[in-house]
Amino acid sequence: MQKNPIRIVYCATFIFSINLAFTAYINSSFLKSYFNTRDVGLLFALGSIFAIFGLTRVATILKRCGMYRTVTAFTILNLASLGVLSSTTNTKALGIFFVIYIITNSLIMFCLDELMAKYDQNKSTGKTHGIYLTVMNTAWLCSPFIVSYIIVSGDYRGVYWIALICSLLLILIFKKSFYKYQDPEYHELKWLDTFKLLHSHRDLRKIYRINLLLQFFFAIMVIYSPIYLRQYIGFEWKEIGIIFTFMLLPFVLFEIPLGKLADKIGEKFILGLGFLIMSISTIIISFIHKPDLILWIVILFGTRVGASAIQIMADTYFFKHSVSANDPGIIGIYRNTSPLAYIIAPIFATIFFIFLPYQYLFLTLGILMLSGIIYSATISDPKHINI
Repeated sequence: MQKNPIRIVYCATFIFSINLAFTAYINSSFLKSYFNTRDVGLLFALGSIFAIFGLTRVATILKRCGMYRTVTAFTILNLASLGVLSSTTNTKALGIFFVIYIITNSLIMFCLDELMAKYDQNKSTGKTHGIYLTVMNTAWLCSPFIVSYIIVSGDYRGVYWIALICSLLLILIFKKSFYKYQDPEYHELKWLDTFKLLHSHRDLRKIYRINLLLQFFFAIMVIYSPIYLRQYIGFEWKEIGIIFTFMLLPFVLFEIPLGKLADKIGEKFILGLGFLIMSISTIIISFIHKPDLILWIVILFGTRVGASAIQIMADTYFFKHSVSANDPGIIGIYRNTSPLAYIIAPIFATIFFIFLPYQYLFLTLGILMLSGIIYSATISDPKHINI
């Protein structure tokens, strides 16, 4: 183990975030080449169902196998799935290994979170968490523009090859730096008790719903906005890459200053404002039909201004007001909102497309996000809520 392990975790997180970010916005378009829109959504949902099940068992696996062997095994599976996605045209193989890819992404990210928690040790949680988010957001910010130049004539396989290389680098990083990793004691989570605790506390329940709303927004946008921009509006991938690069800037530009502002005025107002901005911007999407690059940059930038405000406020409220540092069950449930959203969102969209045209998905999404204003207005704002 080297002297500054947390820097190695940052490096591993950045490498793995490139894997996630490079494929995130092209997964749905890639699958659309082989499956219909309904089946694309169901593949995302199936992968997320198994991911949630895996997350309920990962503490047991870590306890038995240790961090090094667990992460190595998950990453080898991740690498293998990317190898299949980048080389085969067999639809059954593509479906199976895409599901494996979704599962292993969640499990590897959980393990990186565990490493971060160990090396942070509550000495500088705010600073460490801020750097951790910035490292991930930087990878996401860089990816759309680069990916748009890798894709030639709709050939997405080069992107999966880049992601595969990232998985290989992650294996090498763990081999070099964590081969003799000293595992802490892992505690298996009692999920039923945790859900009961969550339900019994009003503010925990509401901040959980706020985060679930945000993750639902992300899931719909990640799966369906690339298809909409490409097939319905008529943008080329290079233009989509430019749009998405500007779209993601708020996560790098605004989260740190908003976090500082929340320390002075609290999270409630910024949460409500974030939902209002995100809702209005998302609703507008349904009424824009021309491929105007600047207009789409402005509108999608607006959606992420709102989303970035909600993301940092929800996390700040949750960790500052709602839980202490020793509540792994509550934290685990809170983080499960992402895979849960990727189950709900495709099922919701699949049913939606039976009755309404594609473009009105965003109108409906924006209207649903308005409910976040109510949750934001009704959460308490004490210095700390004991659970």
